[in-house]
Amino acid sequence: RAGVDLAQCLLHAGVELQISAGTSIGQRTAPVPDVIAACIRPERDLDPRPDVVIIHTLPASCITMLERQTAAFMAAEYLPKFLAYTTWETCEAPPHLAPLAGFDQVWVPSEATLDAFDLGDTALYERIRIVPHAFDERTLADRLRIERPGDPVYRFYYVGVWSQRKNPADVIRAFAHAFRAGDPVELLLQCAGA
Repeated sequence: RAGVDLAQCLLHAGVELQISAGTSIGQRTAPVPDVIAACIRPERDLDPRPDVVIIHTLPASCITMLERQTAAFMAAEYLPKFLAYTTWETCEAPPHLAPLAGFDQVWVPSEATLDAFDLGDTALYERIRIVPHAFDERTLADRLRIERPGDPVYRFYYVGVWSQRKNPADVIRAFAHAFRAGDPVELLLQCAGA
């Protein structure tokens, strides 16, 4: 969903957009509007001389993709600007993410993420810009709609991949410990690939 909303925002701003969805193209969890689907192409069909390459994924994957993309473009004797759009959920990112400084810019969605990437590396910190996650407010009603009678008084949400780093199993465990059957609560999980 974050990728789709970012793409819609870029298109709305007039950016000529081509999308390489990598290996996760068959694992979409959110509907892809036709205007976005029309931008998705196999890597071999992408413009060989883009102005900017935006890599939107996890921080360590951004670094890996930057290395791969840089090598491919250097072989073609052309080097576009590289931009990482990523986030970190804890207070401090690990030092092995300092190679994000290899990007021309790093976009993060919040001040908390900006602070997390303050690894004492001025080259990285000076490249970071806060660009909040794009969000199409017209989709909010559909996202929140649950067609069941007797809505609970409290609803808890978890949105994220099912992985050890995100640890949704402990979210479920904590919820099950805190409440009993019949309590007016609900836990909703949206987990890509689960």
